[in-house]
Amino acid sequence: MRKTSHTHVSNRKSFKTAILALAGALALSACSGSATSAGGNPGSGGELQKVKFIVTQAAWSPSYAPLAAAKQLGYFEAEGYDVEFINLAGGTTTATQLEQGVADIAVMSPEPVVIGRSQGSFDAEYFALMMRRSHFGVAIPSGSTVSSAQGLAGKKIGVVSLASAGVQIAKGVAAEAGIDPNTLQFIEIGAGAQAIAAVRQGTVDALSMYDSQYQVMRNNDLDVQELESEFVNGLNAGGLAALPEKIDADPDMYIGVARAIFKGIHYCDTDPEGCVRHLWDMEPSTKANNLPEDQALANDVSVLKVRMEGSYVLEDGEDQWGAFPDGTWQRFVQYMKDSEQVKADVDPQSLYTDQLISQINDFDRAAVEADAQDN
Repeated sequence: MRKTSHTHVSNRKSFKTAILALAGALALSACSGSATSAGGNPGSGGELQKVKFIVTQAAWSPSYAPLAAAKQLGYFEAEGYDVEFINLAGGTTTATQLEQGVADIAVMSPEPVVIGRSQGSFDAEYFALMMRRSHFGVAIPSGSTVSSAQGLAGKKIGVVSLASAGVQIAKGVAAEAGIDPNTLQFIEIGAGAQAIAAVRQGTVDALSMYDSQYQVMRNNDLDVQELESEFVNGLNAGGLAALPEKIDADPDMYIGVARAIFKGIHYCDTDPEGCVRHLWDMEPSTKANNLPEDQALANDVSVLKVRMEGSYVLEDGEDQWGAFPDGTWQRFVQYMKDSEQVKADVDPQSLYTDQLISQINDFDRAAVEADAQDN
């Protein structure tokens, strides 16, 4: 766990505010134009600071509706930031863009970060854990001859792509059950309608995909049952990542943007229907116009809920959004080594900093819940 260069961020913020106030006073005394804030101080009437934020998903879906809610509800603006979302299809592309400074923040899975650390090619770190539990898992479609993980040996496993995390997850589930992972046969079946067709045609015996895809299948009258796995349950799925030097240079921005996002998640946990409607307002193409609105809403809410309950929301006894549970990175690094995705040692504590968590959580949760009641 890296400590940021300014561990007392609140003191830094006070100092920054004082400097801005002094600059404003000097500007007025010189009879020059009005001063504007660089961000984080919207009450002053200053300009919003622009932030580029990568969402590692090719297109918007209900899984990321809390980000849309945060934007539509003005939570980013309240912190002083104008957030521009950039959708990218894969973690490797996200890592490249983040490393090159194209974006300030990314929500991304851990694999590219761990691999980059092991190779010395990418040194981003997580400053808040958004997806607390893995949303991948192995599932069995109705009618399959497979009924448990022990039955996966030699079977055909459908994955979104042969480069997806689903391949390694299925191997891990098989190994956990005492099955040789090398006996699994992986078949690329895509997502959405293409994956649904493959299941209906009996192309695969099992699936290794993710929660929202399984829910889309259920919404299309396909019965799929996810297998329980302690191995999968022990993995996180990443969160908010950035370059350490950028976090050190402007911790207030990273605190403010993360705070707005977790307000969005809390809002969506309270009012999932309102959350989906905010996604529709921000990205109208996400609304299924070929269905009655009540059915389209029910479908999207069901997809959102599986991601909320399976990955985003806090566990019983937890009260800090974005915090890193004990051992979460040790388990993930061990998984990466066991699956031979990395060979060099990676220090789990190099993958994250928790120095911003207390400030990120400095918001009125009751006020967010009130927003859910009002919208």
